[in-house]
Amino acid sequence: MGVHFPAKSVRLSQVTILRNGADGGHLYIKGRGDVPNEGEQDIYAYFNSKEEERDFDRQFEGQAVVIDGDSLEFTRSHSTAIRRIISWRFE
Repeated sequence: MGVHFPAKSVRLSQVTILRNGADGGHLYIKGRGDVPNEGEQDIYAYFNSKEEERDFDRQFEGQAVVIDGDSLEFTRSHSTAIRRIISWRFE
């Protein structure tokens, strides 16, 4: 069972672009960020559309990013995720 935190901004460092699927599938990101009551954790964040994935991929240069997400979902046994990125900005 996971814990959901309300929408918020999360700063991710050590950001990596990941892809799934044989044809490139979907792009998503993994970075290190602060999870309430748990400290720094790996956080996975998912885009809403292929267009957003392409925009991020074009703009990303290895910098930290602040993600505004719909919620932060923490599952101790699995991972922490932002299931729907609302917006992002690079630092």
